[in-house]
Amino acid sequence: MAIYTLEEIEQEISDWKAALNAVRHGKEYSMGARRLVRSDLPEIREHLEWLSSQKAGLENGSRVVVRQGRVAR
Repeated sequence: MAIYTLEEIEQEISDWKAALNAVRHGKEYSMGARRLVRSDLPEIREHLEWLSSQKAGLENGSRVVVRQGRVAR
């Protein structure tokens, strides 16, 4: 089950891209109580990658599959 809807993911991506663009140009960016600075660039990029993978999962209809069984001896 996804944490976000597709619309929420797209909004999050938009917000984090704005943070990336601001921080890349030497500015600070605030998201709620969080303040992002240049040293946060790796974290911002990592979070954008995670959001993109979540979006792809929602668009492709992927879901978690749990399989049960016994190991053959």
